[in-house]
Amino acid sequence: SVAVAGAVIEGATLTFNVLQ
Repeated sequence: SVAVAGAVIEGATLTFNVLQ
């Protein structure tokens, strides 16, 4: 669903920010 896709995108963005 759209909500799940949004959560996945936010999780990936957060992980990306932490790893940088």
